[in-house]
Amino acid sequence: MISRSHGTRRTPRGFTLIELLVVIAIIAILAAILFPVFGSVRKNARMSACEANMRAIITGVQQYKEQYRVYPDALFGISIGGGPVERRLAHADFVKDDNAFTCPEAQGVKGIDTTVAPFNRMTGAAAVDRFNRAIQLPRRDTYTMQYIPNNLSGRPELHYNLKWTGWTTFGGTDPERQLAYRNPPDSTVVTWCEHHVDRNADGSIKFGSMIIVGFLNGRVQRIPANQLPAWPAPATPPAASGPWLVNPKP
Repeated sequence: MISRSHGTRRTPRGFTLIELLVVIAIIAILAAILFPVFGSVRKNARMSACEANMRAIITGVQQYKEQYRVYPDALFGISIGGGPVERRLAHADFVKDDNAFTCPEAQGVKGIDTTVAPFNRMTGAAAVDRFNRAIQLPRRDTYTMQYIPNNLSGRPELHYNLKWTGWTTFGGTDPERQLAYRNPPDSTVVTWCEHHVDRNADGSIKFGSMIIVGFLNGRVQRIPANQLPAWPAPATPPAASGPWLVNPKP
């Protein structure tokens, strides 16, 4: 008589509570490691896009100078005496894409056609053009002015100006790194972007934060934000201070 043996059937065993907790812990650890990395990659990509914007703008500034023999009195556009906004670089001849005038990191006002009167933090006076006429700028975040946090009186901060020290000289020591002059040096700052700066709750700059600075020779550099020269007190005769005098890296 032949006997037949039948194998016992096993029911599938599920995960134990401990195993589930271990898996969850591993996922949490990986997320804690990877999320900052992804955030850093995204931030670096936005900084690279900002640098590309700035290079396009500086190229436009150089072309504008070749065509008109002076540097533009604003980057995107400008209003003189409360009139309509007149475009400067923002057209096909110089910078084709309007988006190039706004940093991708900017959280400020975009695309609004009303204007605002900027002021010069070097002198504390209203910004003026080369003919000493008061100017207004589109109320949007551009590289001419930026809506950075914790700036003076909450005003948008002017980051492009032909003449930071006003239209008079002080004792013959007026710095030549200003676009009002016919042939400023290559190290002259065209504009800078502070949207990538990490700040503490009190507005102070966190260690390791970088600003992006564009120079007249077309170089765009990331410079430690703590190297940005402090603004002088308004209406003080200009000295070697102010972000527009930051030095390029070798």
